[in-house]
Amino acid sequence: MIKLFVNNREVDIDQDETNVTVNYSIESINLGNIKGAHSKRNIKLPATKTNLEVFENIQEIGSVITDAYKLFDARLEANGVPILVGKGRVDSGAINNIHSGFQGKDYKVALIGNNADWFADVGNILVRDLGWQTITVSTASIKENYDPTTSESCFILMKWRAWENEDYILDNELTPAIFIWQILEKAFANKGYQINSIFKTDPFNRLIIPMGLNLDADYIKDFVNLRASNPSPSSITYSAGDYGTLTITFTDETTAPNFDTGNNYTGGTYTTPIAALYELIAELNIDLTASIGDINQFAELILFWEIDGTAVSIYDLTNETVLNDSILLEYLDDINANSSVILKLRYENVSFTLNLAGSISVVAEKQVIDVGETYNLQYIIPNSWYVRDIITDLTLIFNLAWETDVEDRTASIPWILSCGSEN
Repeated sequence: MIKLFVNNREVDIDQDETNVTVNYSIESINLGNIKGAHSKRNIKLPATKTNLEVFENIQEIGSVITDAYKLFDARLEANGVPILVGKGRVDSGAINNIHSGFQGKDYKVALIGNNADWFADVGNILVRDLGWQTITVSTASIKENYDPTTSESCFILMKWRAWENEDYILDNELTPAIFIWQILEKAFANKGYQINSIFKTDPFNRLIIPMGLNLDADYIKDFVNLRASNPSPSSITYSAGDYGTLTITFTDETTAPNFDTGNNYTGGTYTTPIAALYELIAELNIDLTASIGDINQFAELILFWEIDGTAVSIYDLTNETVLNDSILLEYLDDINANSSVILKLRYENVSFTLNLAGSISVVAEKQVIDVGETYNLQYIIPNSWYVRDIITDLTLIFNLAWETDVEDRTASIPWILSCGSEN
């Protein structure tokens, strides 16, 4: 059973002649609503009493037409399943010549996939999620002559706070900014639209939005932090005559709640991707039996965090003979980018058997952008910016007029209205 609803009314349809095969270029499916760039089709409706009322006797000369030329809300169903949700519009009508005059025969109605409500589709996208390139803060990049017709971003001078030096500006005190036309282009393309706008023409293509000097917390979460478990080796035995240093590798980085989204941990070594404040945490379950060999000689059994070859935090097990407990080994400090962080065990002149379980975590904290580091613009653009806010602000500031071609999925800003216009 095929049903067609136009303007919230079920219209009459010829079940035998209606072909509901529709070829879609599918972009998204949400709650039965299929949106596609090529979802238009035509359907012929008989000129029944119900249909004449819906389309306001449009075939009659002298009819008063208020809505029939407009795009109606429309929904085409097959056995209760929506196969097209969108708009309907009369494209043409046929009439019969009878002895008393002309009589409506049928209507050719265009059904168009629901791409007219572009503001809701486009507006609900976060600006940061539009797919941006990376930037590097350096003397060369901030002095570059950016082309507003091709560039995504640039650097500008804004005073957010007191300058660190009175006589000159530091490279990381300049503000990254994105070009407005890039936001519009990316947002509309994301939903399968084209946009024709003044913002790609000079001088409007020079309009930018500054983003501040802070690095978003999601960057740390997505590219820096680490948690891993399952230490290897998990059982270690040496005699008093042995000595050396052993790297403890944590082999499970994926089983929840473990993660290494930045792929910074390999073979027991964590490499810091950026300069930041880092907290190193080892939460370990220890089962140890030990004894010192020659009490007159130096003896050592320690677990420690090592950064670039230097021990920075130590848990001393040398004088333990029996220990079955949980321990916490922590370190908090600023660490430079590309530093090697390793959890190690060092032993000398101690006989022992050590069984290990537990996990390690690396948690960073950073807000400012540092010179020489590369970041994706996504993690500098504030996570509160929605495309709808950009469009709304531009419309109000410049008093814009928008036009939409539903069939071609094109939004246009053909002109700026004069001040005080009510259109």
